[in-house]
Amino acid sequence: MLELESGKWRPLNVRGSSPQYLRSGQLVYATGSMLMAAPFDVERLEVAGAPVSIVEGVTAFERSGATEFAVAADGSLAGIWGEVATSDARSVPVWMDRSGSVQTIPGLPVDTYTCARVSPDGKTLALDRGKGDIWTYDVARATLTRLTTDPAKDQLPVWTPDSRKIVFRSNRGGETAALYWQNADGSGPAERLASFPPPVDLAIPEGFTPDGAKLLLSRLIDDNLGTAMISIGGDGKLETLIDSGVWEGIPAVSPDGNWIAYHAMAMGANQFDVFVERFPQLGERRQVSVERAVFPQWSADGRELFFLGDDGRQVLAVSVKSGPRFEAEAPRVLFEGSFPSWWGQLRPYSVAPDGRFLILRADESAADGPGPAVIYAQNWSDEVARKLASSN
Repeated sequence: MLELESGKWRPLNVRGSSPQYLRSGQLVYATGSMLMAAPFDVERLEVAGAPVSIVEGVTAFERSGATEFAVAADGSLAGIWGEVATSDARSVPVWMDRSGSVQTIPGLPVDTYTCARVSPDGKTLALDRGKGDIWTYDVARATLTRLTTDPAKDQLPVWTPDSRKIVFRSNRGGETAALYWQNADGSGPAERLASFPPPVDLAIPEGFTPDGAKLLLSRLIDDNLGTAMISIGGDGKLETLIDSGVWEGIPAVSPDGNWIAYHAMAMGANQFDVFVERFPQLGERRQVSVERAVFPQWSADGRELFFLGDDGRQVLAVSVKSGPRFEAEAPRVLFEGSFPSWWGQLRPYSVAPDGRFLILRADESAADGPGPAVIYAQNWSDEVARKLASSN
């Protein structure tokens, strides 16, 4: 868990998610489905005592660790209690056009997909089904094929610009931040591209520069997300691009190679927005989203920039000119849909050369039972204070 100090993020000595500060002097956060609390010194900006479990049962999303609760200024608690229905983590890739019309893809089952990517030539899909292997889907033949078979966990596929290879993250050899690639037709073994030792905790492949010479990454160091890249055929050294101490990631370079788009949590804003900056010599940063937005991606011709609304329910487009100068019009909503929570996904859409969107659509048919319940408790902060006092 992090706090802001002089424009930099630093870790607190507690681990959890969804932190909130109560005016009564406590830090509340979640560990799985358990809400925890600890006294917090706002002047010294540090946890001032041992954490205590307060209540169990808050809805928690397995992939992201995000939880569904909020505490109002008067100390009232509102939240969603109970296990998340299995449909929350289950989805199915579908095609959607610019009007939002849905076309199912034959032969693709509902599953726990993490991401789906259409190849630059539009002929093949690369899929992470959340099972530890990468799969490919031949669009013309409607056939699904398992690409990787190593016992290790292979995930998060990304295509090379020529559609011949797929890069993915793997924990082969016990490494937590290693990248491999393999021929998309399954021929030949997977080859190790790079491995990033500590302090890098996570390296997520995002996409290539148009010439295929650089692979862009989102990388995590000490709970801080930044953007980076490596040179293909080089020494695998990680070159940091953007790291200002706030969360900045999901980079995508324009088809002409002149601009890089990414989403970032602006200092003190507590929300993500989409920005564009000159590339490869960074500068002239511009915000292109108007409201909260995430996961930018360029159209194949570079004339539009797409992104999701922060609630994950809308796909928006911005008409742009991305030559030596960058110009952007106002964002417009293309369509809405029922997508999985984006906190549990990594760029849950991909844009085909013909302009269609490959979307991970939430499976709404598999929910069992009554599902989670909405709860509300007045003066909940008083209970937190009492439990902390009794534990000391």
